[in-house]
Amino acid sequence: PTYTLSLLPTSGAGKMCAPVPGHQGAHLPFLRMHDSRAPKGGPAETARRHGAQAAALLAALGALLLLRVVWEQPTASFSDSLGLTHDGLPKRQARLRGLVVRVEKALKREADVEVEELFGNFGLTRESLFGSLDDKALYTAYTENDRNFMHDLKVAVRAKTHAKNIAVLRPDSLIATEELVASAVLRFTGGINAEYRVMAFNGGGMLDRRGKPGGHKNWSFNGYFERDGMYVTFYNRSLAGGSCAASADPLDCP
Repeated sequence: PTYTLSLLPTSGAGKMCAPVPGHQGAHLPFLRMHDSRAPKGGPAETARRHGAQAAALLAALGALLLLRVVWEQPTASFSDSLGLTHDGLPKRQARLRGLVVRVEKALKREADVEVEELFGNFGLTRESLFGSLDDKALYTAYTENDRNFMHDLKVAVRAKTHAKNIAVLRPDSLIATEELVASAVLRFTGGINAEYRVMAFNGGGMLDRRGKPGGHKNWSFNGYFERDGMYVTFYNRSLAGGSCAASADPLDCP
């Protein structure tokens, strides 16, 4: 655009000056300037132009923020002293990235599954318990039929450990067991956020969820046991006092 600055004196105090002869466009008396630009387009064209300018501004701001993150990212060698994650990212940034991943997984109806064996040496892993099921298949199996999901999980654990009693329970459950064979932690993240303790044992024991929700998504077990409401007593094979034998269909056990 071309602007013409007029240095002519005003005709009187408090009076607005007249346009400079020979120039067209908007008259800006307070600056004694004249905008020589001709109006362009109608309201639709103006809105489109403003939208394009706003998009460009947002893109520029995003690029600046990205550069700032890269610039301020410390090196991994100082991670221990600066409270960073193993890959050198600040913990707050790592949590934000994890939140974004979980949201994306939820939108895609997928779930990350991690199995961490805590006791025993039976190779309890995601692959050994769930085979080749991908994140989407695991999400679908868990959300659409948790009873069958837990059934298949208990069958897989018994096949690996050959234990008499199997229990899959939420961390807020109270449990005590004898002759522990194996234990593991099962974690869901992404579209599902849940954690379970997986216990395989040959002796007696107790499992208590009194005053807490039931159902397979909170506890699931089979073997030799007696149940009184939300309290379960486990037995070993020699007692055989349980209401659900290990040889029975695990779907018949809660």
